[in-house]
Amino acid sequence: MKIVESCGGVSENTSRVATNGINSVVALGAPAYFFWTPLGVTIPTSEAAKDIDSFNALVEAANGVYLGKHTVESTGAEREVYEDNFFGLKVTTTDATKILQLSSPMCACTSAELEKMNGRSGLIWEITTQGYLLGRVNKDGTIQGFPVSNMYKAINSIASTDTPVSNTIFEIPYSDPRGDQSSPYQVPVDWDFSEVDQPYSVEAKLSNFVDAGSSLTFDLALTKDCTTSPLTGAVTANFKVTDANGAEIATFTVSESSGVYSFDVTTGESVVYVETDGIVSISGSLYTMDEVKASA
Repeated sequence: MKIVESCGGVSENTSRVATNGINSVVALGAPAYFFWTPLGVTIPTSEAAKDIDSFNALVEAANGVYLGKHTVESTGAEREVYEDNFFGLKVTTTDATKILQLSSPMCACTSAELEKMNGRSGLIWEITTQGYLLGRVNKDGTIQGFPVSNMYKAINSIASTDTPVSNTIFEIPYSDPRGDQSSPYQVPVDWDFSEVDQPYSVEAKLSNFVDAGSSLTFDLALTKDCTTSPLTGAVTANFKVTDANGAEIATFTVSESSGVYSFDVTTGESVVYVETDGIVSISGSLYTMDEVKASA
């Protein structure tokens, strides 16, 4: 209950505050490992959140992305205050903001993949240097990450003689830090997000495109994770084909020879797009391929 008389009267807050445990000291450590999910993605219970397989399931459903291990710097703004000593006024005009700048000397291929996260919103889970999993608890008991908005993938730092590494730099603005603090989820775990399943990227090169009027045939040479190593073992069910309007085309076949995949698509369209059907498991590893345009 709150009673407020704004103009010269009584301001009373009768809310109860439980301070048992206020003398306990906990060193959580700095956040070091980061994991992103879309807004609305939750884990049903605290026990489930402690299990790494819950995060593996999010990755396989294309609902989670491991963002890497980073050193962290706080770049948020302090609160701004209006003060008038004569009248004894002190008013917060702008609340403090929470922005973390992440830095890591990751490989150029992975850094390029993280460009896809630029501008995204969602939820961020953290694991600290002391092994604590951090998130927030919802009123229904489900667990989620911290809300964030408009993440920014900065230009990578330039390697120099004194600092011979190029760091990937990523900025994360937290949307509701007060809500994060009022509903904390902090539990020790014996794993970190670097152990979560991580999909490899797939690159494709188009050749031998033929438009037969009622069908399209073409070859895609697939290589894995920024290498020249061919991706073998994929099957028709691993792929998704759509037309120029995004409508899915169900009638197609795929055959493979040493990492070259021959597509035969039944369609009257002259252009189609091919991608993996989400994140797919091929020969025991996870892979994902962005849309590839197949046309003359």
